[in-house]
Amino acid sequence: MAAITGWTDPERDLREADATVAQLIADLTPRARGAASLWSDREAMLAHRADPTCPRGAGLAELRDDDRTIAVAVLDGYLQNTEELAGTLGVERGAGPADVLLHGYLAWGPAVAERLEGNFAFAVWDARARRLVLGRDRIGITPLHYARG
Repeated sequence: MAAITGWTDPERDLREADATVAQLIADLTPRARGAASLWSDREAMLAHRADPTCPRGAGLAELRDDDRTIAVAVLDGYLQNTEELAGTLGVERGAGPADVLLHGYLAWGPAVAERLEGNFAFAVWDARARRLVLGRDRIGITPLHYARG
C-alpha cells in the first residue's frame, strides 16, 4: 500500500512549515517506503508516498490553469475502474488513477466517490473553493483518519 497525508490551515503559510511537513511525510514510511510526492501552497499541503511493489500505484495529481492551481488530489489504494472512468471523462489513455480521480472531481464534485470502485482513500484540495474533500472505499478497507485542531 501507499500512504497519503495532508494539512490545511487558513491562518498559517504552510510553505514556511518545512520541518512539520517533512515529519508528516516521514511518518508515512512504515506504511510505504517508496518515493514521496509533495504539493503545497499557502493554506494547504498534500503528500503521497509510493509503494515500490505496486507499479501502477495511486499517487498525486495537480491541475493548473496558467500559473494557478485549480485542484490537487492524492490517492492511496487501487481503483478498479480507472480506464472506464478515463474514457467517460475524456482523459488520455494511460492516465494514472490520481489524474482520473482529479478529473472526476472536477466533473462531478464530491460525488466522484460514488463512481469509484476499488480499495482507496483520497484527498482533494479544491483551490477554487478553498475546500478539502476526503473519501474512501465503501467497505473501509483503506484507512483514512483526520483530525481538526
